[in-house]
Order: sequence, then C-alpha cells, then structure tokens
Amino acid sequence: MPDPQVWPAMANLHDEVVEPYGYFTDILTAENGDEQRVQLRRHPRHGYEFSYLCPELTEGQHVSSVLYANRVKPWIVPLWCHARVLAESVGAGGIVVTVDTVNAPFRDPLGLGLYAVLWSGARSYEAVRIDTVGPTQLTLLAGTVQSWGQGAKVIPARVGYLVDEAVEQDWETGALVGGRVRFTFNAVDESLVAAPEAEGEIVFGALDEPPL
Repeated sequence: MPDPQVWPAMANLHDEVVEPYGYFTDILTAENGDEQRVQLRRHPRHGYEFSYLCPELTEGQHVSSVLYANRVKPWIVPLWCHARVLAESVGAGGIVVTVDTVNAPFRDPLGLGLYAVLWSGARSYEAVRIDTVGPTQLTLLAGTVQSWGQGAKVIPARVGYLVDEAVEQDWETGALVGGRVRFTFNAVDESLVAAPEAEGEIVFGALDEPPL
C-alpha cells in the first residue's frame, strides 16, 4: 500500500500555527467527593492548523491538484515549526539522514511517529519511514527515492486527515494562492487502555472532534 500524500505547501510561520491536544479520561468520584482520573486513550489526540502561501503559479496549481485528489484521504503532515536542516547530502537510496534531532519530535514520548519529510519546495518533497532516531541522525527503514542536497529541510511528520474537507483557497493574484488547513492526527496505535465502550470525559484544547 503506498504512503499517504505529503502536504506539500510550507506553513506561513508569520501567521498563527495551532497545535491542539485532546485527552480521553474516565472520572471516578468517591463518596467523599475525591476524584480519580483514569487514562482511557494511550495517546493524546493531536492536530495541526496553519496557513500557507504559494508564491509561484506551478506550486499553487500543484497544491490545488493534490487537495482535489486527496481531500478525504490520509495525509502525511510536516510539523513545520520543528523543521531542521539536512547537514550532509543524501544520495538516492541512502538510509542515513544527518540532522540535529535534539528537541525535535521525530518520535513522541511513546515512540510513535513513523515518518519524516525531506523538503526543498512545494513540488520537491519525499516522505521517509523512520527506523531509529539518534541525536545527530535518522536511520530509515528504506532508502530515499531521490538525492537530497545539504540544506534541504528535514521535518517531523504525522499522519492525519483534513478536518474541513472543503478547503477554501485564496488566489491573491493570478499566480499567488494561499489558504488555511486544519488536520487531526491519528496515532500509530490509538488502542484504548480501558474498554472502548467505557463512558468518560473528553477534555480537548482547541480540538473539538470526537474521539475515535
């Protein structure tokens, strides 16, 4: 099965980027009123919302095309705020990506997060599957499809879905297109600690979608 489509357009970091988290807990109340909260979801729900702007006509056309073809399908979404720079070039088929990973969420605390994205433009990107994460490099499960030069971006990524399938794109000019997108992420393992039918409280930040 092929990997999902990579979201290709870089976030406009001059605009607001929102990362909501959602938690699923069961609240047990004792006779004296004390509360105990039991974690039901192994992994908090996560999302990403950002604006984008394509400065070239071909980039805007490409984004429009992949949006139309994949709007209800899963996406690989780069976490643009955590982008790093490739320290050494990688030839096609390379499995070692030299990059500073310290404090970058290539893996979350539960070890989830299978993908990174190599990116140099809205029409030049590649999703790669992560095997291991070291402080100065990523080791991949399979070699890269193309070669990447020093200075390309290496970006942690998550798999998710568009919250609003109908994304409104704004053509500022005949060649300048932008918009705003919101994704909700599915963890690699969304299994519940307790039985899925257990009733509990859903505590969300800015994310208001129901739990899986």
